[in-house]
Amino acid sequence: MLITKLSKNYSQVSFNEIKDYLQIDQTDTSQDSLIWSLLYASVRICEQFIDDDIVPTTNLLEVDEYLYNLVFYPYYKIFQQNITVNGITGLTGLSGQTKQVLISPRDYQMQYYKNYTSIRFSASVTCNKFLCNFNSGYSSIPYDILLAIKMKVAELYDQDRGNYTLANVQRSNAWERLLTPHRRILFDIYPNQVND
Repeated sequence: MLITKLSKNYSQVSFNEIKDYLQIDQTDTSQDSLIWSLLYASVRICEQFIDDDIVPTTNLLEVDEYLYNLVFYPYYKIFQQNITVNGITGLTGLSGQTKQVLISPRDYQMQYYKNYTSIRFSASVTCNKFLCNFNSGYSSIPYDILLAIKMKVAELYDQDRGNYTLANVQRSNAWERLLTPHRRILFDIYPNQVND
């Protein structure tokens, strides 16, 4: 199972608000490319911390079972919370003669849980590859997450861009505290058993 991030939309994170947070005049464009880079990096860092997409993201889930002529399992788990499926396709045949089978939304249902989303199929479909195009991320990013992104941009801008830290400067983990309620935590309910 492979999930590929096809595109991300950063428009919900206001560039002008980031510049205001950094106390940089809006007419000063000399560091705009650096600030954009720090903005992208900060969003990725925050997404890694909560283990979920923040900004709207288009994804492609691929399940490649060409050796087994896959019959769909009853469900697939996608370990993300805020997803919307755009379409599911099954591929049959060999690489030169591939045939697409569009799977109707009537044939599956979405089930949303705290730490993951499940796609449950009502019937089995035989195919070699299963493709699911879906969107993830917040449709409206919560304010505390936006504030955490701004704080991370400021930290990267003020302290990390020179790749050094002054001895009397202590890093704050305030951005992490803001993100902690949104962090996805998974528990292994079936721990590996050791046989004696």
